[in-house]
Amino acid sequence: MPLKKGDKEVKVEMEFVKNRLIGLHIRMANRKTKKLTPAEREKIRKFVWTYQGEIKQKWEDFRAGKAIKMEKISREIK
Repeated sequence: MPLKKGDKEVKVEMEFVKNRLIGLHIRMANRKTKKLTPAEREKIRKFVWTYQGEIKQKWEDFRAGKAIKMEKISREIK
């Protein structure tokens, strides 16, 4: 799942076991992208953990060939 904000872009890999999120890996999208600060990494982690159900459901719908609505998320996790 790619995430982009300003001049920073990362890829987030989510690891599930028996429908339960057990880990995630955050990587820079490419070498030209500026690195994340520790605070930015933590924001991404909180966001993904908070919305894991919706993210997983959209992925499953996509894999099943269902039309999915792309959604721009502008709210922040505190």
